[in-house]
Amino acid sequence: MVEINIEQIDAVRQRTNVGYKEAKEVLEKFDGNVVDAILYFESQDKVTSEIKKDTDKFYKKGKSFIKKLNSYDLKISKKEKVALDIPLSLGALISLLAPHVVLLVVFICFVKGYKIRLNKLESSANNELILQK
Repeated sequence: MVEINIEQIDAVRQRTNVGYKEAKEVLEKFDGNVVDAILYFESQDKVTSEIKKDTDKFYKKGKSFIKKLNSYDLKISKKEKVALDIPLSLGALISLLAPHVVLLVVFICFVKGYKIRLNKLESSANNELILQK
C-alpha cells in the first residue's frame, strides 16, 4: 500500500468538491494515483470546474446586489405629493438603458424644487438619503 501525502490530497481537493477524508480514502483505493482519483470523483459528479465556481460566485454576488437594490425605493416628491415611487432596481435599470433621460429628469427635479429620496423599505427615516435643491 502506498503512503498518501498532503500534496496528493490537496491536488485532488483542488479539482474536486470533496473533503480531506474522502480524498484520502479514494487515493488509497487507487494507490496514490491522483489522476485516477479525480476521474473517480468525476464519474460521481463531484468535480467542480473553475468556470462553474466563478459562475456560481458571480451569480451569488449579483443576486445579493439585486436584493440590496430591491430593499430601497426611489421617490420623487414635492412637499407631501409623491410624483414617482419605484423600486431602486428599476431606477438603476432605467439609468443603464437611458442615462440621458435620467439626467434630464434629475435636472428638472432640482430646477422645479422636487426632492429625490432613496428610502430603505423596512426601516425608519434614519436610513433615508435626501437629495434636494
